[in-house]
Amino acid sequence: MGKNKLLYPSLTLLLLLLLPTDASVSGKPQYMVLVPSLLHTETPEKGCLLLSHVYTKALLAYAFALAGNQERRTEVLTSLYEEAVKEDNTIHWTRPQKPRVLTEDIYQPRAPSAEVEMTAYVILAHVTAQPAPNPEDLKRATSIVKWISKQQNCQGGFSSTQDTVVALHALSRYGAATFTSARKAAQVTIQSSGTFSTKFQVENSNRLLLQQVSLPEVPGEYSMSVTGEGCVYLQTSLKYNILPKKDEFPFALEVQTLPQTCDGPKAHTSFQISLSVSYIGSRPASNMAIVDVKMVSGFIPLKPTVKMLERSNVSRTEVSNNHVLIYLDKVTNETLTLTFTVLQDIPVRDLKPAIVKVYDYYETDEFAVAEYSAPCSKDTGNA
Repeated sequence: MGKNKLLYPSLTLLLLLLLPTDASVSGKPQYMVLVPSLLHTETPEKGCLLLSHVYTKALLAYAFALAGNQERRTEVLTSLYEEAVKEDNTIHWTRPQKPRVLTEDIYQPRAPSAEVEMTAYVILAHVTAQPAPNPEDLKRATSIVKWISKQQNCQGGFSSTQDTVVALHALSRYGAATFTSARKAAQVTIQSSGTFSTKFQVENSNRLLLQQVSLPEVPGEYSMSVTGEGCVYLQTSLKYNILPKKDEFPFALEVQTLPQTCDGPKAHTSFQISLSVSYIGSRPASNMAIVDVKMVSGFIPLKPTVKMLERSNVSRTEVSNNHVLIYLDKVTNETLTLTFTVLQDIPVRDLKPAIVKVYDYYETDEFAVAEYSAPCSKDTGNA
C-alpha cells in the first residue's frame, strides 16, 4: 500500500456512490448502511488517516447526506470548512500538495480536475441533505457554485470527463433545489464603447436555451446590464494560442520523423513519427496522461502501426479527426518511446509544422508541447 493508503477508502466510497440510489422497501438505499462503517476503524489513528485527505472528506460528506446521516454529514462538513479557500465571496477546496501553476499566464487558469470534482461533492453534500436542504445549506452551496461556475469552459464542460460529470450533477441538483419560476423576463444588454449593442431576452420558455453573439472588436471595452427577474448565467470566451517556454514544461517531449530529411522518393509519401516522453515535474509520476499527435496536412496515420502501440504502458489508442490519441497509464522519469507510421492521403504544397501535446488527464495544467514537420515539407515536389 505505502503511499496509496488513502486510495482504497476513496475507491470504496466511489463504488458505493455509483450504485443505484433507488430507495429499498425500508425507504432508504440499503447499500448506504456500509458507509458509516468506514469511519469505525480499529484505532483512532486509522480513523484520522481516513479523514486527513480533502477528497475523501468530500466523498464522505456526500455519502452521509445520501445515507440520511445528518450528524455525520455535519461533522465532516465542519472539518472541510476549516480547510476551505474563501475568496471573492466564493468557496472551494484545494489539495495540500498542488502542482506548480505557471505564473506568467495573462489569463486566470482553470482549476485542476481533482479540485473541481471534490468541490462539486461538497455542493452535493449540501443540496442532498435530508429531508431537504435548509437555508444555511443553500447559502453555502451558492458560494461554492459561484466558484465552480468560473471553472466551466465555453462548451459547458470542465477539465476532464470525470470532473465534468460530477460538477454538472452538482449544478443540476443545486438548480433543482433553488429553482423559482420568474414572473417577469430578464433582459441582458451588452454594449461596447462604440456603436455595438445587443440584447438577450431570458424567460421561462427559453431559460434553457444557449444564446450567444460574437463581439465585433477584441480587444475592446464592453459593459453588461441586467433588468427584470430571474437568474442569468453570462460567460465570455476568448480563444488564442501561446506556446509556453520549453523549460517550464513538467513533461519532457521530443518528436522526430524517420527519415529526418527528404531522402529518397518514399519520404514524400510515408514516414514515421517517433515520440520520446518522460515526466520531470514535482511528483514521482504523472496520473494517466494523453499524447495528442496532430497530423501534418494531407497525411493520415497507418492504423495498424498505431494499434501496435497498445502494450503495458499504453492502455489504448484512438484515431479521430486528424489526431492520434495515445492513452498512457502514467509517465515516470524513464523515457517512453512511441513510434507509428503516417501515409500521404492528399498531396499538399508548402506543408506547415504540426503540434504534439502531452498532458496529465487529471492535472491538465501539467503538459508539454512540441512540433514536427514532414521530411519533405519544404520540397516543391510535395504537390
